[in-house]
Amino acid sequence: MSKFASILLLITFYLVSGNQYPALAIDAIQKGVEKPVYKSCSEELKTYCKHIEPGDGRVATCLGAYRHKLSDTCKGILKKAGDHIQKALLSLSHALVDCRAHVPKYCPDLQPGRANVLDCIDKLKLPLSNICNTALKKYREALKFKN
Repeated sequence: MSKFASILLLITFYLVSGNQYPALAIDAIQKGVEKPVYKSCSEELKTYCKHIEPGDGRVATCLGAYRHKLSDTCKGILKKAGDHIQKALLSLSHALVDCRAHVPKYCPDLQPGRANVLDCIDKLKLPLSNICNTALKKYREALKFKN
């Protein structure tokens, strides 16, 4: 499998893996890459994917089906998006582990995978452990997509 195909597979996997990670966190990560991808791949989307309904990784899958026809600009932004998603989800995983002790105390009604546990903890503005504060800071920074 080519590096490009691996990146598209990674993007698609992360966009549809809401059960493994909090759904709203996935949305936040996805929204950070959508606009740059749509801008950089606009011609490809119009040409190859105009009938595809966005969501659940369908656009990434469509672009993957035409990967040999994509412009270098589109391929480049998809690689950056894949790298960003991987980094953001790794940061999310660390934050979930590092802040897990606060969840039962501050967010007892949230069900894992159905709400953004980290946002709940972060919005409370309560004293948290140093390790949790550091993890939340790294997660917020990882959400910022730099293209």
